[in-house]
Amino acid sequence: MFATCCLTDATEGQQMVTADVEVPTKATDVVVPERLAHEGSDATAFECTLQPHADGLGLVYDVWPAYVQIVSVGAGSAQAHNFEAVEHEHLLPNDAIVTVSGCTEPETMRQQLESKGLLTLKCVRPSKLVATVSKGESKLGIDLAIHRTVGTCMWIEQVEDGAVQLYNSSVATTSQIRPQDLIQSVNGVEVVVSKMVEEIQSASVVELVVLRVPGTSSH
Repeated sequence: MFATCCLTDATEGQQMVTADVEVPTKATDVVVPERLAHEGSDATAFECTLQPHADGLGLVYDVWPAYVQIVSVGAGSAQAHNFEAVEHEHLLPNDAIVTVSGCTEPETMRQQLESKGLLTLKCVRPSKLVATVSKGESKLGIDLAIHRTVGTCMWIEQVEDGAVQLYNSSVATTSQIRPQDLIQSVNGVEVVVSKMVEEIQSASVVELVVLRVPGTSSH
């Protein structure tokens, strides 16, 4: 299902396979995002209901082993929800869908998202970590899963001997790069995963912007 690459050697990935805001007038009307109490994470969670729409779901998404990642939001149920919802409950690129109508297994969630009925989603807005790793002449030491056609991020399968492991030994636990994190950008290169891979391979120092969904990353 996944194509992986151990960077030094990148392997071809495969596709996995889409306002008006009401302003509260009283303090009692204010809805604050649900903070996820997990190792000081600033990730937040929210639930939303998507009504059937003539234009369809309006989401482009990528299916990872632990959740479904929103890639983009267009016309359809998702955009209609965003027009009505408070800002922190908008569906945004890189949000993680962790439950769809009671289902938590990613492939089952994908099937639910392809259905035409009413959908109830639980979403997590990931926390963001910026890590600068000096690679020098050594390997970075991470195995990645990449989806070149739809995907805009790279999934960390494993951290092995190399520059990332050395980096992890020098920082706090919450700042470490872990399996099941997503890499959003490399030295400012983002969206096109093939370019991100090239940057990792060619640069001696890499600044990685990493996305983390609490409860999925492993040490």
